[in-house]
Amino acid sequence: MLEQETLFYTAWLLTHDIEFMHRHREIDPKVMPIGPLRYLVDLAQRNFQQHRTPLTAEVVQIESENDGAPLRRNRTEARMVRRIFADLDTFAVSPDGLPGARDVCGVWLMRRSLRTRIGQAEVQLDRGQLAGAEALLRLPSPTDDRDAPLTLTDAAYALAANRSPKGGVKSGIYDLDRAWRGGIRPGEIGMIAATTGVGKSQMLDAFAAAAIWQGKHVLLYTFELTKLQMISRIFCGLLEKGPFDIDLLNLDKEVERAKRQRKVERIGGVEVQEGPLTWPQLRADLDKWREEKGRYPDLLLLDSADDVMPLGKFDQEWAGLKAAYRHLRALMMELSIACWTTSQFTKEQVDRARASLKNVGGAYAKATLCHYILGMAQTSEQKTQTPPELDMYVLKDTNHGTTGAWFECTTMFGEGENGYPGLSVEATHSLPLIRGVADE
Repeated sequence: MLEQETLFYTAWLLTHDIEFMHRHREIDPKVMPIGPLRYLVDLAQRNFQQHRTPLTAEVVQIESENDGAPLRRNRTEARMVRRIFADLDTFAVSPDGLPGARDVCGVWLMRRSLRTRIGQAEVQLDRGQLAGAEALLRLPSPTDDRDAPLTLTDAAYALAANRSPKGGVKSGIYDLDRAWRGGIRPGEIGMIAATTGVGKSQMLDAFAAAAIWQGKHVLLYTFELTKLQMISRIFCGLLEKGPFDIDLLNLDKEVERAKRQRKVERIGGVEVQEGPLTWPQLRADLDKWREEKGRYPDLLLLDSADDVMPLGKFDQEWAGLKAAYRHLRALMMELSIACWTTSQFTKEQVDRARASLKNVGGAYAKATLCHYILGMAQTSEQKTQTPPELDMYVLKDTNHGTTGAWFECTTMFGEGENGYPGLSVEATHSLPLIRGVADE
């Protein structure tokens, strides 16, 4: 079966087949993409624990009308849940086909769950918490009530061996960090390129939140959105909640609760500044930061470097941009600061909805001075999905040669005011082998 078909067959079994539901009753609903499917699996587990019965349309109708918080948490609504539940009938399995479907979907489900847990275990290994990593690598057994211990597989060892070197800043996106062997290093420049409205600023805010969890200190400049908007998004990304789910009057308690849940003792911080900005002023701000805090920031985020005042007068735009990026690169290398910025694709990319360096247009010269370029693209159909989807492309990777890898993603943003910066990778393509470990 194809990946997408297997997903829906598995969702049908988890909501309709008692034997399959019993076998996998401990599976984390987060193995499903965020949205109505994840909500339905969560609801099916709650219903099974209480009544030992499969979901019915009546149960879905009643519970979804009263499940405000779970619906918001899963970025969906009652109407969409009822529609998807009805659509699952398309994937109903006949009695004769149940044994085979249970086996195939069971293996798919366990592989997906293991992949999720390996990523979480890597985080524990990074923190030196071996017991936590081993606990994560114990999957619920599909045959009895006991946990089935899993050894640290070759994949887990490979991931542990390819952790970000000291000083690197991870993006927080497991598959992307895997492709780039960790994260962006001090002195390197990364560019997020996309058309207007795809989510460049949201990704920058997600990178900021991920860096804060790693104990890094971030300096962000915004030239389009306000300082308050960016700070709000970063906190939403930090807590993985929409603004309506955050208790603003007890924000410190929210952060402390999140730290306890993640078992993190110390996190970093962020400072957000608004433009306009000149290159000499940026250098002065960085030196002031060092004077006040005793060190330069770990990560500089510019939304975007194109909007920093030119260093001089140039006859052509590309020449000015190249000079600016050459200056930025030299500055980051001198001060050992990692930097991410954003860039606008040309309008031709809107129609193609596929990211390419060709879409950078007249500003291609600046791309030659970046170490990493991450392109994002979104079709009109992906934009209307619930939740919205997009594709990410590794367009340049100076250090590892992973150019050509791309990822199908589900976004946490794009659902109105209650979205937050972040995304989950649903499928990877052309991701190279890492020490002999193939991409799943």
